[in-house]
Amino acid sequence: MLRALKIFSFLLSVISFGYFFRETIKQNSIHLSYFKLLENTTFKTSKQITIQMKYVIFQESPRTTSSNTGTTNSEQITQDDIATEGDGIPTLSATSKLLNTESLIYNNVNLSYILRLGNGIIFLETGNRTPSSLVLCAIESAARVYHDRPVVFFINGLSEINSADDKDSAQRRIQILSSFPNMYIFPLKLEEVFKDTPLLPWYERINSTLQLHWPHITADGCRLALIWKYGGIYMDTDIISIRSIPENNFLAAQFSQDSSNGIFGLSPHHNFTWSGMEDFVKNYNGAIWGHQGPQLFTRVLKKFCDIPKFTAVEDVNCGNISFLHPQRFYPISYPNWRRYFQTWDKFPTFNDSYALHLWNKMNKEHRTMVPGSNTLVEHLYQQHCPTTYGALRRNESNIL
Repeated sequence: MLRALKIFSFLLSVISFGYFFRETIKQNSIHLSYFKLLENTTFKTSKQITIQMKYVIFQESPRTTSSNTGTTNSEQITQDDIATEGDGIPTLSATSKLLNTESLIYNNVNLSYILRLGNGIIFLETGNRTPSSLVLCAIESAARVYHDRPVVFFINGLSEINSADDKDSAQRRIQILSSFPNMYIFPLKLEEVFKDTPLLPWYERINSTLQLHWPHITADGCRLALIWKYGGIYMDTDIISIRSIPENNFLAAQFSQDSSNGIFGLSPHHNFTWSGMEDFVKNYNGAIWGHQGPQLFTRVLKKFCDIPKFTAVEDVNCGNISFLHPQRFYPISYPNWRRYFQTWDKFPTFNDSYALHLWNKMNKEHRTMVPGSNTLVEHLYQQHCPTTYGALRRNESNIL
């Protein structure tokens, strides 16, 4: 009798868990629709599977759960894993690793959860442009170098993913990036980004149509607000990562005592980012390019300390912030930006650098990486964003 009661109790527990699991899924109709798609789809190509899996991960859910939260698979996808079929679609070797992120599907994944550890890599697109090959290379290189950290790309003009048309439109913009399990994409919503910061009152009263450099100004504000809230590393979309940055709280020197804002890393709620947002509002001048950007970073840094001068290729400290030598990110300075698009007798090793800024704003000639050109930029693509390079080499215009 006792044995029968134990068996009955066990069966009741199983049934109760099954009911709870079914009801949990019902609470999120988007996730449920994907379960149905995966159950009923004939796997004609791995492209279908990739799209279905990744858009569950990309979407910011309106609700959060406090338990049974999933974790991102930190295993890096190598170039061999991203073997492609004739049309450039990742084959099942890559898709099988995407399937290893299935724990994310069972939960409402949101931005705060993804960036909860304060170690994310953040990119922004504040214009309304389709990502160029350089943008894709920059983000891919970061996803590879920081394979155990979330890489988040905020895109202005990326509408909410609520329908099949929305998915198709977004997929055309980010198809290459879907190969990486630590990659996440969100719409850029300025009011949400600026909420609970000194920037929101400024944003609510500013007339954006009168601002000469509006996309750059909003990008300058967003990077401060996002790093204030979530911490991690911000990177411009023309920076190619080549090795991980060993510092947590750092700014990057563009010249001897001038800071850039193209790449920096700070912990959540760091006083530098808050001071930066206050300076942004107090000293706002939209007519001067960079006034809210590199010039602001230099102004605020000088409040923290008398910026030391560099001796040799060594970093310096300013309070609790490391001020990194220009060689770390700018071994080729902006007046010489064309050197990236030239051939070299011997390619530089960049042993003193963590990443390379390609100065895309200077590129008024619209130079691009050309496969087979034997230029420095081609060499960098081959080494650090091979998936993007492979798509360009195959002339996949439908992707790029």
